[in-house]
Amino acid sequence: MNKVFKLSLLIISVLFLASCGSKKSPTGGPVDLEKPEVLSIIPEEYSQLTGEIEITFSKAMDKQSFTEGIYFHPPILSKKISYSGRTLNIKIMEPLQPDCVYHLTLGSGVKDTRSNSLSKPNSFVFISGKPAQNRISGQVTYEKASDAGKPLTLSLFSADSLLVLTKEISGSSYLIEPLNPDEYRMRAYQDLDSNSRYDYGREPFFEQSVDVRKSRSFDINMAYQDSSRAVIRSIRPISNTELEVQLSKTPTSLGKMEISSSDGSSLAIRYSELAQNVLTLITAEQDSLQYRLTLKDLKDGKGNLNPASSLAFAGSLLPDNKAPILLSSNPRNGTSVNSLEPVLQLSFDEIIPEQQLKLRLVATESNKEVPIKIIKADSKTCKVKPSAPLTNYRSYTLIILAETSDSAGNKLEKEHKISFMPLYGRSP
Repeated sequence: MNKVFKLSLLIISVLFLASCGSKKSPTGGPVDLEKPEVLSIIPEEYSQLTGEIEITFSKAMDKQSFTEGIYFHPPILSKKISYSGRTLNIKIMEPLQPDCVYHLTLGSGVKDTRSNSLSKPNSFVFISGKPAQNRISGQVTYEKASDAGKPLTLSLFSADSLLVLTKEISGSSYLIEPLNPDEYRMRAYQDLDSNSRYDYGREPFFEQSVDVRKSRSFDINMAYQDSSRAVIRSIRPISNTELEVQLSKTPTSLGKMEISSSDGSSLAIRYSELAQNVLTLITAEQDSLQYRLTLKDLKDGKGNLNPASSLAFAGSLLPDNKAPILLSSNPRNGTSVNSLEPVLQLSFDEIIPEQQLKLRLVATESNKEVPIKIIKADSKTCKVKPSAPLTNYRSYTLIILAETSDSAGNKLEKEHKISFMPLYGRSP
């Protein structure tokens, strides 16, 4: 028994000593939170862009992050990206625009192998040829004086909402140069809690459009509440008679709308419809001219009033040959309504002028026609109702005739029938 006890004691002692002599650090080590930085770039900033760019980082980077995190403006679509060691190589595979300023931005999507984003926004400027040296400069004011010494993130977007550049600035003034002569959208915010985003109402913010056809002064006012005005952000011609206008925010009301052309004439606006921050305009036929849309008295839900916002766009010669589509109806086919004078709603993918909305309402069993009146048209959402009360517990059919057409005269591809039954006094 003594021998067994001594042997057990010896084994325990050996194991204890072995464990003491092989202490190891916990697996994994400390979490890597160090953000990568750009150490160098070739060619140097502001120099001629020769077709190849080489960027060296302070850490090993995630190659896949370059796919979504690199932006050129003007856009460069044909390019080859390779990465080796800590160096990124961008080879441009298309001709450069003559006398043009190119901006290369490395966005927050660029990360290292530990998913750490860049320590700050990185935008670099290169030139092709001898571009005009346009610039924006101005003063920066702050609602709270204590924010004046804290950096702010400033981004510049093109008129069609493409990112041009992002940079970090601080102090009471700023300068952006060089820039191509164009219209831009400027946005700035201060990330006071360092969470890499703007927190509405809790951090100062600024947004406004600026026309840089030549060097100009433009002041930035960093405010905590939403004091920015609604403005035209982009204009996209759908056809030679239809425009889609994106606004910076949803207006509660807008006043007069005008379209002027470069030859001094005006382009008539036949129909318009506002849905959230998207304004659809049906115009007279456009020509291959430069136009300018001006919206007056834009007012948002915060009471901010913009007396006038305007933006230039190129006219389209593409004709509208697309047939309109009936997207939905209320009531739906085969359902009931809890009214003898129901409002019948039809939703189309295009604006349907009132005179081109062709409908019939008939009693299903007798095929007797029921007079109807249009209460809303010249819109993508049209509403009609019977001119007299319907008969309870009798089926009716609303027929949307194939002759119904859009403003360009394109007709529906087929006739549509919506059957419903009034069940007045009961839940439909």
